[in-house]
Amino acid sequence: MKKLREDLNKEIESALESIGLELFEIYSSKKRGQEIFTVIIDRLDDYVDLEDCEKASRAIGDLLDKWDVFDTKYMLEVSSPGLERKLRGPNDYKRFKGENAKIILSGTVEKRSVFIGVLEDYDEENSEVCIFERDAKRIFRLKIENIKEARLYLEV
Repeated sequence: MKKLREDLNKEIESALESIGLELFEIYSSKKRGQEIFTVIIDRLDDYVDLEDCEKASRAIGDLLDKWDVFDTKYMLEVSSPGLERKLRGPNDYKRFKGENAKIILSGTVEKRSVFIGVLEDYDEENSEVCIFERDAKRIFRLKIENIKEARLYLEV
């Protein structure tokens, strides 16, 4: 089953790339006995819109039917990563430079484990995210291996 899922994921990635989209995340769950297959899509050049979700849904639905993955009826959900999307590593830290982010560490730096502020830079040589923290009003350099969770942060 694991090999089937890996092969299907590759097919989904390929189908999404052909329509200018990128696979962000896939997971499945059950609700009231019904299988729910969730696919999160992204665009590198812009934000995901409803039309992108519709195109992706058609392409992925066709693949799921072709591969006959589910024994029973299933629901396909396609969405964007959202405004407070996960930041998944160096490429995202570089891509979202200048944006507000919330970073949670597995340990502490100067007695803090949560940093909210503007992503200033990603230092590849030292594997550090530089964030201008809004409360301390200064830059912190956070080792990527110490980051438990990082997301864009919507300031309201």
